[in-house]
Amino acid sequence: MKKQLVTFLDILRYCLSSGRLLTVFLFTVNILWAFLNTLQVWLTGQIVRVLTEVLSADTRLTACLPYVAGWIAALLAIRLITAAIPYERSRLYARVQKKMMRDLMEAVNRIPAVCQEGSEEQMRIGRALEFVNRRFDSSFRSMIVLVSGFASMVSVLVLLGGYSLVFPLVSVATSLPIVLIRLKQDQAMYAMYQKQYPANNLGSYFLNSLTTKDSLIELEIFGAKELFLDRYQAITRDNIRQRTRYFIQHVLHGNLFESLLILSGNIFLILYALYLLTARPELYQIDMLSVVISGVMSAQEAVIGFAFNGKYIAEATMYGSDFWELIRRKTDTDKAEPAAGPYHTLELKDVSFRYPNRENHQLEGINLTLRAGETVGIVGENGSGKSTLSKVILGLYAPLKGEIRVDGILAPPSGPTFDRVSSVFQDYVRYELTVGENIWFGAPHEEPKKENIRRAAGEADADGFIGQLPMGYETTLGSLLPDSVQLSGGQWQKLAVARGFYARGSLLVLDEPNASMDVMTEASVYRQYYEQIRGMGRIGILISHRLGSTRFCDRILVLKDGRIVQDGSFEELIHQEGLYKSMYEAQSQWYQDGNENK
Repeated sequence: MKKQLVTFLDILRYCLSSGRLLTVFLFTVNILWAFLNTLQVWLTGQIVRVLTEVLSADTRLTACLPYVAGWIAALLAIRLITAAIPYERSRLYARVQKKMMRDLMEAVNRIPAVCQEGSEEQMRIGRALEFVNRRFDSSFRSMIVLVSGFASMVSVLVLLGGYSLVFPLVSVATSLPIVLIRLKQDQAMYAMYQKQYPANNLGSYFLNSLTTKDSLIELEIFGAKELFLDRYQAITRDNIRQRTRYFIQHVLHGNLFESLLILSGNIFLILYALYLLTARPELYQIDMLSVVISGVMSAQEAVIGFAFNGKYIAEATMYGSDFWELIRRKTDTDKAEPAAGPYHTLELKDVSFRYPNRENHQLEGINLTLRAGETVGIVGENGSGKSTLSKVILGLYAPLKGEIRVDGILAPPSGPTFDRVSSVFQDYVRYELTVGENIWFGAPHEEPKKENIRRAAGEADADGFIGQLPMGYETTLGSLLPDSVQLSGGQWQKLAVARGFYARGSLLVLDEPNASMDVMTEASVYRQYYEQIRGMGRIGILISHRLGSTRFCDRILVLKDGRIVQDGSFEELIHQEGLYKSMYEAQSQWYQDGNENK
């Protein structure tokens, strides 16, 4: 109950901070609606009583008019409130949801990049997003209605208690088991949701693969479409079986028991009311029977409705647990402001790093000094730690051990080491926006400058194909909009490189930027890269599987099992017996064999 109360207060806090007057208005009209419903029940009883007296010729029909007028006025007020509440509630909901989404995004941005690579953290973020986008609506509505439900429940029970305590007591007694049944149903549903979530993610992956252009082509070539479809349908069938079992075990049996309980309770109370009318006619009149019949049903609905809306607060506690946990989570260290440039040296001293939930270190005992105006190539076998090292240098991953110093000053333990960096990763992002925006995102905190965007595009050898697009730099890319243009993999990669060049950061990292480039483009991009590093006093890091790409770097680092095993220029390493020479000769032999076979 404590958790549910905290959740209720959290939702209330969001409502008040998003629209104080709107929140107060909604609470007020909902409470008024509850009292008007109870007033209608009482007025109905008075109308029945007066009509009975009119039939017995003891009272004139005009005596009934004030009660009828009051009943009609209450009905009109209820209708008016009922019409106004949804619109005002939707306005407040839109504001609250917007603020919750912003808080969630800020919380996600506080999570260290290395933690976000874990599947468990990704699922937590996914469930939190699903809660805000899909499941929070019912909890929000319930929070607004909960207060009116309480007012309705109390007022109608007090009205019934004025005739006999038996009426409110039996009404509550027949309602509480239903509340417990529904809470048990919710717990079972939540357990099923948690169990099905990973499988549902996998099912979504299969479905997306069957509806995405690139994956569809490959699935067609390999004849794997039926396999993906079968696996998607298998997950769907399993979900249906689980939901069917849930429906039979909890919903069907529960609803049958609820109906029998309500029916038996209502029959008992009606018989008891008839008994009081006949046994104590001097105390009880016919209006009591009318109030009991409508009031008991209203009381049961109020009790169940109050609990039902409270149930949605409980659901917000369960399904929203990931959201509440993320927005309350505190980072171990506050992000410090990155060091201001220009820089002369970047030092890594005895740096080690390990991914969460892994036993082996991905980097161990790294000692390295990088200097401005210097290009450093990083090579090694797959899994040697090349990309991990670049992300530690960029400040995306905090070292498990050791320290990073910029011009001799200790860098912050979290957050970027530099005020601005340029990076092109092998898993670059394809922004389905305009061409110009794809490049400008290299420095989004500054106003976009067309001349700089064009210059970066030229440096990345992207200006040629951009000029052939329907609207040039204003062309929308991707497939979201009707007039969007889809690019080839090499063209997307050129935009990613242009984005990295546009940033003009103190550190420029290229991580396998040539995967989709032809030889001429690759040569042009690397020429611009070397010119930027040496001409602008920047620190450059180039990661590549193609050892020839690093030939003109000032230094080359060779990694193996997370350690630097060689460090030197191309001329130095090619004349040393070691890993670099053996890898270079293996790649050279491939090209030589290829030429011999022609």
